[in-house]
Amino acid sequence: MPTTTISKGADRQLVHHIRCAKESLWLVVPVVICLLGAQAGIAQTLLRGRVVNCGDTTGIPYANLYSRALMLGTVADSLGNFNLSLPADSLDDCAFTISSVGFASEEYTLGKAIQSSPAAPCLFPVPLDVPQVTVASKRFRDQKTYGNTSESSNIVSGWAVRARSGAERGALIRLKPGRDHLLKEIGIHIAHSTYDSLRLRFNLYSVPEGEIAREPSHSWLVQTDRDNGWIKAQVSQAVIARERIFLSVEIVETWSRRERDVLHLSAGLLTAGLYHRESRALPWQRAKAGLSLTVTTLRE
Repeated sequence: MPTTTISKGADRQLVHHIRCAKESLWLVVPVVICLLGAQAGIAQTLLRGRVVNCGDTTGIPYANLYSRALMLGTVADSLGNFNLSLPADSLDDCAFTISSVGFASEEYTLGKAIQSSPAAPCLFPVPLDVPQVTVASKRFRDQKTYGNTSESSNIVSGWAVRARSGAERGALIRLKPGRDHLLKEIGIHIAHSTYDSLRLRFNLYSVPEGEIAREPSHSWLVQTDRDNGWIKAQVSQAVIARERIFLSVEIVETWSRRERDVLHLSAGLLTAGLYHRESRALPWQRAKAGLSLTVTTLRE
């Protein structure tokens, strides 16, 4: 599990222990896949494909592709392209899911997908459920920031980044109960980064009956070349929450001129805790420290 590094030990990387998930629900989009061949040793099949929108056949940026049975997955690039290596004997009986916010869902076997034509199985986008809210209304006028607001450079959570792996770090944020909250801004504080540039994706999950939903309801992309400070995403659509939400962040792209880089996120010890998972196919796990991950809302 991720550990917290204090003061001079801030350069240590985290060790992540992964366990397999028992279930997963996600939104699925169509994919065109080609079978390329097998590698030496344990027979592996290399799949290369592109996740596309059935409505206009454009690529779906940063769509997730994962298997619960194999406990592996990947994330497509900005054009929807992906590469995935998996056991050759899993093609005919392994169920895979390809997911992206805003698309209907489906589960299918890789063997069936490989043998299908480019036009087969295909799903169309579904509209997000966005309430009609007038932001300037007097109903929402009380602005407040929730979450861990620490800007510490001494208490940090390190991240051994593998871009587009599907790994997420998140936090459960409790809002003031009994009120509607209109989300305005989401942020995370970087204590130190040696990357030339990072592209992050913030994911918003609901928390029905105390359990984190399997699929995010909204996502926001943001790119930064800062080596420290707050990285924020503006919430442009009307998103209303009550009592508590779960926010996560994942790294979908990295750019660097160095062979080895470091990413440390500001953290705090007296928080509700840091959650993490290394793939969409895996369950969330807890750690002892919470990231500086915040949400600013307008309250009633």
